[in-house]
Amino acid sequence: MNGKAPLRAKSSPQAHRFSSSENSPHSVSSSNIYSIKMRKMRLSKAGIVAIIMLFITSCNSLRYVPEAKQILESYQIDWNSVDLSKKEQQHILREIQEVLSPSPNSTLFGMRLGLWANYRTEKEKGRWVTRYINRRYGEKPVYIDEISTDRLEKLISNRLENNGFFFHNINFKRVSRGKNTARLIIKITASEPYRLLDYQVDSSELYDILSQIIIENALLQENDIFRLEDLKKERVRIQNELRNKGYYYFSADHLVFEMDTINTTEFRRFTLHLKIKDGVQPRSIEKYSIGSIDVVVLGGTPDSLKEEAFYRGVQFNDETYFKSKRMRPLITLQQGELYRLSDQRQTGRYLNSLRNFGHANMRFNQSDSAPEVLDVSILLTPSLPRSFRAELQALTRSNNFAGPALNLTYSNRNIFRGGEVFRISTVSSFETQLGSGFAGAYSYELGIRGELDLPRVLFRGDQKNYTSYSLPRTRISLGSNFLRRAGFYTLNTLQFRTGYYWQSSERKTHSVEIVDLIYSNLFNTSESFEEILNANPFLRRSFEQQFIPAVGYTYTYSQLASSNKSSRLFVLLHGESSGNLSAILPGLNEEIAGVPISRFLKTEADIRLNQRITRDRNIVLRYFTGVGVSFGNSTSLPFVKQYFSGGPNSIRAFRIRALGPGGYLNPNPDRLGAFFDQAGDIQLEANIEYRFPIASVIKGAWFIDAGNIWLLNENPALPNGAFSSEFMQQIAIGGGFGLRLDLNIMVIRFDFATPIRAHAVPDDQSIWRINDFNPLRRNWYKDGLLVNFALGYPF
Repeated sequence: MNGKAPLRAKSSPQAHRFSSSENSPHSVSSSNIYSIKMRKMRLSKAGIVAIIMLFITSCNSLRYVPEAKQILESYQIDWNSVDLSKKEQQHILREIQEVLSPSPNSTLFGMRLGLWANYRTEKEKGRWVTRYINRRYGEKPVYIDEISTDRLEKLISNRLENNGFFFHNINFKRVSRGKNTARLIIKITASEPYRLLDYQVDSSELYDILSQIIIENALLQENDIFRLEDLKKERVRIQNELRNKGYYYFSADHLVFEMDTINTTEFRRFTLHLKIKDGVQPRSIEKYSIGSIDVVVLGGTPDSLKEEAFYRGVQFNDETYFKSKRMRPLITLQQGELYRLSDQRQTGRYLNSLRNFGHANMRFNQSDSAPEVLDVSILLTPSLPRSFRAELQALTRSNNFAGPALNLTYSNRNIFRGGEVFRISTVSSFETQLGSGFAGAYSYELGIRGELDLPRVLFRGDQKNYTSYSLPRTRISLGSNFLRRAGFYTLNTLQFRTGYYWQSSERKTHSVEIVDLIYSNLFNTSESFEEILNANPFLRRSFEQQFIPAVGYTYTYSQLASSNKSSRLFVLLHGESSGNLSAILPGLNEEIAGVPISRFLKTEADIRLNQRITRDRNIVLRYFTGVGVSFGNSTSLPFVKQYFSGGPNSIRAFRIRALGPGGYLNPNPDRLGAFFDQAGDIQLEANIEYRFPIASVIKGAWFIDAGNIWLLNENPALPNGAFSSEFMQQIAIGGGFGLRLDLNIMVIRFDFATPIRAHAVPDDQSIWRINDFNPLRRNWYKDGLLVNFALGYPF
């Protein structure tokens, strides 16, 4: 630790060691214990049946452990150090956990199936069944006395030093957990880590530029603990900053950090010196500008039919395949300007977001005529321009309807030679409703939809301020749908929609619906359905023939793609308004061609947090709230815009629309008409799931759901349905266990749920349904357990 030690990033776990471990002369002020539990078993689909047998027989796997041997149950870290922040302590413990190996034998519901398979095979070598099980799932026993503590000490010491703890002591202790198992306790005593005192640039050709870069956005701040990984990230950041200033050939490998611990007066502090390596090629510290730009479409139009074009400083080799005036705005590189990495990346994002090209590659070469000029070649490989897709599906909807569906889609990815995607699709389906009291109800649906997706804003304005990250798109669609619900009604719907959507950053997405016009016409109603409508005038008005001219905006913030983050947030905010055309065009009043205009405002928030507990275990929380307010000539929201609660993606312990509104208690819940009654203007919902692996593609989850819906105003047909100060007393709660078959391309989900608290009950019953939980009761599975089948995760 004397003088300046050059720090060079290494990928090996044995990266640069700064000192050997030694006992700390400093006092210890805190102590924490952390356990690293056994890893979970991974099984293939072929062994699902075998697992059931193994569950029964593997409980006694430890009886095969040889005398004087003990199986490693788990690692336990006993961490003793000076006071650290919670974040700092969690970071170093995660670093240590990553190097602990070998991992303990896997468990499944507390049973060591892999260990059992291995022992049984050794005992019964002639039986092909046990050999097969061992080959697929068996694990060699991990005996605690065979673990090399010297090797573990070196790995842990390396991680400690790479994170600033240069003075530490590591001890190991074995603690029996029974006759055949033991835990390995790792006691780590570490003195105060080294922290940054000052960050300086040594004299170099790029001194002024580097000094400005580290002042503006340095990742390393005063008092930060030394971490080798942070130095790697800082080098990459500086590389990118320099490339954005024209230094195309500059690389992070050209930078060296030196750590000075002598010329500092403060205890456990260091000065960090940044310098450029000796012997770096001159071109690495020279600025470059953009020269010629050539766009080459590989394939596309036959050579005999190709037409070249030169447009706004860019040469195009195939104007026939893709119009140059449509391609040029996507290329942010400009001839004569300094090279910038941000321009290169943005051009790449724009070109790759087109649906026309499978690959888009950019090449930069020094110009023959000017050594400090880069000539650019953009090579584009076209995708198939047209496609036809047929899908036969087994549908399950949130309203418990299930059945087959046939979807046909034709796509043209370059219909006007400007990256426009045109799709026309048809849907036909037949569904029948599942569940007690609803059996026998069915419906069929026919629909057609045309959609045009343009890779630009149709009515151009200044787009640069809010679409610099991604290519803005305009989407226009027109569709018609015919729905026949046997025994009730026929509904025709015509929808025209146009709007814009774009990404303003990697995590932020925006969608603006400029026009969302829906015309619905209800006819061919049955007598039984008319009775339902007559009993509930609010429901009748929500089904009346009407226009829904809506505009809306949706903002999405998502960290779900950030797999390296332990805590990932998802936020969706949506606002929608319908019926404002009369304010813009007073002549329309409140009708269009004699058809009433539906007028309402809606706002929604959907917030989710995915918290990783271990590598493959997560706690997922979700909160949803939505409010819809009708105004003007409208006294209720259109039926398709109302909220409902219950079902596979809501409160899973209650059937679809079986909750609410408010404290309303349906006197006949098995009546199919109740499906239309129990909807509301307000929805509050909260969910929590603990997700974990079971075997290979089979995942499990424990969950609790809570929520309800309410009306804004009292409805005589639905007493106690309005939102009031007593809304918390009307919250329904359910919980249960879920099985999920995660096949990557799709997730098949079974959730088994039971009610914990009802939203309302008769006076002679307890609102706490958990009191009725009794799987041994004869009819409990009929009344107290609801099985939800669905595709995809609930949230």
